[in-house]
Amino acid sequence: MTTLIAFALALQDPTPESLQADIAALRPSKHAWREVAWVECPLEALKRAREEKKPIIAWVFLGYPSNERC
Repeated sequence: MTTLIAFALALQDPTPESLQADIAALRPSKHAWREVAWVECPLEALKRAREEKKPIIAWVFLGYPSNERC
């Protein structure tokens, strides 16, 4: 089975552009967490949660999230 996969990959001869396209195709186009209306002030979040009768989800992170990886 491994030989068959290696043979198939050898026939493809990927280019950097085709590899970038393959990687981009694997990424989801929309992230659910980006659709959330995040509120930075806890008091404002509490006020909105009470008005909309929705729960609060608190995300606490030390550091700057865009520089870190989970």
